[in-house]
Amino acid sequence: MFDDDDAEATKWAGKWERGFLKAASVHLDVNETQLINDMVHITKSTLCEVSLTPIPGNKNALRLTREGKEISQDEIKLILNRNSKQTIMNKLQLMAKSLGLALTATEDDVLSKIEALMESEKAKADEISKLKLSIKEKEDAEVAAFDKKCIQLVDDAAAAGKIGKDKDTKDTYVRFAKVDFDGTKKMLDSIAERMPLSNRVNNEIGNAAPVDRAGWSFRDWEKKDSRGLRLMKKENPEQYKALLDSLNAELKSKGAI
Repeated sequence: MFDDDDAEATKWAGKWERGFLKAASVHLDVNETQLINDMVHITKSTLCEVSLTPIPGNKNALRLTREGKEISQDEIKLILNRNSKQTIMNKLQLMAKSLGLALTATEDDVLSKIEALMESEKAKADEISKLKLSIKEKEDAEVAAFDKKCIQLVDDAAAAGKIGKDKDTKDTYVRFAKVDFDGTKKMLDSIAERMPLSNRVNNEIGNAAPVDRAGWSFRDWEKKDSRGLRLMKKENPEQYKALLDSLNAELKSKGAI
């Protein structure tokens, strides 16, 4: 604001309006400062004087005093340094409090506590890793035991003649057992065991006690149980072929064929 009734003020107003003078120097008497983001801010002051100036970057354009006494550049630096140290101390105390240490704890105390906590966290992480590995090993062992149980169930059923002994058939039932073990076991249990060929022959011809045919040759079967031989050819072709091969070998050795 310029005094229009004052010729001298009007002259300076013209310089301002024409852009010859573009800034103002101020004289502030500092009442209060505050450290914000590690920078000292003047939060309260008294404006003592304002002067127009053509050079905004002139460091002497700002004049600071405190209680009427001028503050030198060196004093400003001291204030900055003191506030920075105070900030560091405040942060150190906050860290000490967060770590459960006394507010009088030194930087070494804080560092030692941090190192101890890091070691403790590392030990906990190692323990968790070991626990996870132990759980995985236990789970893997349980899976392996269950797989073995499924395979044994199917092998037993195949041995009892309830299902085929070929790999595809057994693999199919093993897959069923892994999905529903109890249901598969119940289904296999409901299938009647296949009676040994000798027992079936005995039952069909009405023998009260089964005859031991383990050592019978092809001729024995022909003479003593031709019906059983026909049944063997149908249901156990491997055994039938073995007996026939043995007979042919015998006849060949005698020159009969």
